[in-house]
Amino acid sequence: MKPFALAGAALAVAAFAYVHPLAAQQVSEVPSTAPVQRGRFDDFLHDAARPYGWGEHAATAVYAQLRDKPEGWNEDSDGMGRRFAASEGKAAISLTVRHGVAALLGVSAHPVRCATATGGARLVEAALEPIADRGCGGSVHPSIPRITARAASSFAPLLWHQPGFTSSKAATGLATGVVTSALLKVALAVVRPD
Repeated sequence: MKPFALAGAALAVAAFAYVHPLAAQQVSEVPSTAPVQRGRFDDFLHDAARPYGWGEHAATAVYAQLRDKPEGWNEDSDGMGRRFAASEGKAAISLTVRHGVAALLGVSAHPVRCATATGGARLVEAALEPIADRGCGGSVHPSIPRITARAASSFAPLLWHQPGFTSSKAATGLATGVVTSALLKVALAVVRPD
């Protein structure tokens, strides 16, 4: 019953995002440092095939293997395979939900970055990136695609019955992930002032 309830909740969030006034106000602004323009499906395939993404998932699986988390998956090659599959599964769910919700809303699946942002505005933009877009005019809009993708990937281990994984752990992981991501984005903005 849990997978169906989780899928229903994800669909409800997506439907709410689609009709909610804040989501309707979110405009797809083209950043001044726009990457190569692709169609939505080509953009999805490009994101799915990024080599460093696969490396990140492998590193996550190795780290989990070294920590023996979750413990029910053992420390053998079978456990490593499960950890890698879980990491890939979460990434695939996140990517698919982010691009799917962005397509439904008619907005960009990627953060809007404005070349005009400097100093403190640039740090605020970096801190908000995990959950919001700061428009080039200074307005802030929630990023429904990134929020729903992060939530879906946080709760995904409930679908494959990961040992010892509960809804409260998923919610804690979601909150921790948002804060950690914001801190990393701010650190990168300080280190790379481009």
